[in-house]
Amino acid sequence: MGSISLLLGSKILFSGDTLFTDGVGRPDLRDKAPDFAAALYNSLHNKILNLDENIVVYPAHLERNIKIGEFKPPTLAKIKGSNRSLLFMDKDSFIQKITVTLLPTPRSYKEIMSVNKNNTILSSVSQIHELEIGPNRCSISG
Repeated sequence: MGSISLLLGSKILFSGDTLFTDGVGRPDLRDKAPDFAAALYNSLHNKILNLDENIVVYPAHLERNIKIGEFKPPTLAKIKGSNRSLLFMDKDSFIQKITVTLLPTPRSYKEIMSVNKNNTILSSVSQIHELEIGPNRCSISG
């Protein structure tokens, strides 16, 4: 819920807000954290983590310390290895971990939603960069 992932052939996964290089998406931004955390677990375990480990993953957001031009997309195997503690726990433990680890809703969340719905137009690259890299905080790490 709240994210989409696209598999291009059998080589590239655009993982959206489901899976990041350093964690998983936030299931809490619509006040249904336990339900969305369960759906996130199911998407990860029934679909994404079953894909070929050589698939290259492009997440919707980058880690804070990575500049856009310097990003080298990882394979699914690399992401699995670096997120083992979070990705390989049982469903109840995953939901518990996700729902107690939540950060405060980003200050810019309403603005991000307005941009996504095409109600607000950003006029500069720096505005886009600030929403994307700055206070967005879209992932939860293990």
